[in-house]
Amino acid sequence: MKNLRLLLMVVCAVLLLCACGKKSNPIVIIPQPVECQPKSGHFTINDETFLCFDNISPEDVALMKYINHSYKKYFSLTPNLGDKSSCHKNYILFSINKKENKEIGDEGYTLSVKKNKVIAKANTPAG
Repeated sequence: MKNLRLLLMVVCAVLLLCACGKKSNPIVIIPQPVECQPKSGHFTINDETFLCFDNISPEDVALMKYINHSYKKYFSLTPNLGDKSSCHKNYILFSINKKENKEIGDEGYTLSVKKNKVIAKANTPAG
């Protein structure tokens, strides 16, 4: 359940990044990132947004269900679900790295927000 909460925080972080319009405003992300490079633009979550999962093991299915439930609860939207191959535009991808990123450790993650996609990558589900 701790892993699920942490992943929900990542989704919230994405929203916070998207909500920041001015560079002078501090970006608040919990847990606080080691590095943040604010840029212009935004990502919009709507009824066409896909939630995609890549390299998630069968024992992490509960994590996917929790993200799905949270998406419905907080955005009042029923998410479109898919794997990495079904995501082409307007998607949020949750991915477990196939090759360990030693810079982020077991509980760290990388987050990339662009106009048509958000990518959250971690070494483990805890990230």
